[in-house]
Amino acid sequence: MKKLIVVFLLINSAVLHAQDERFFRKLFAGELIKQKVIDDREIAKHQVAGTFYRYDIDKDGRLESLVSEKRDGQEWLNIHDYKGNVIYRAQFETLGLNSWLYKVSIRKISNSTRVFILHFYEGSNEYLEFKGQSRLYFLTIDNKDVKTLSLYRGPILFDEVETFRKHYHTRSYHLDLVDFNKDGINEISLKYHLNSWIYIYNYPGKWLEI
Repeated sequence: MKKLIVVFLLINSAVLHAQDERFFRKLFAGELIKQKVIDDREIAKHQVAGTFYRYDIDKDGRLESLVSEKRDGQEWLNIHDYKGNVIYRAQFETLGLNSWLYKVSIRKISNSTRVFILHFYEGSNEYLEFKGQSRLYFLTIDNKDVKTLSLYRGPILFDEVETFRKHYHTRSYHLDLVDFNKDGINEISLKYHLNSWIYIYNYPGKWLEI
């Protein structure tokens, strides 16, 4: 029994010695240098860009671009600088299929703040009944600095519904900018019949709904 143990130890020590030798060869040959690991979760498998809206966001004489992009079923807003590099990215929330950014309007709400009012169709679904709607997003920039860009998910602008009983209706909301409290900063208001919603800008990049 003792002889078998000795033979076993000799065989294993030889194997371990060979493994150690191979390890040191790889080490000195540079084969064990850690390679960069790419997280494939950050790489979109399906990616489609929409319309590019070009505008000089920071008023430096060079045009930036706003574009919505579908990435693996999710909808994103990308802002590119004049060289094409992405300088800001935020995600839209979708309701169903066929979502898209279809309009951008630009308004100055104060001497230091400009707002890009994004008209985004959230898509539609037709499971038991049809429902589709558009929503406003407010993208603000303060003091002409792209580092202050901030996206806020605002109110519904339009909705369309058809129930399984064939009841159908649409609602369209009226948008306006008014300085209600006379502080030099315009508020955004939406109205539908007797109902109204007011959004007050709360520097930096935030909004209050009343």
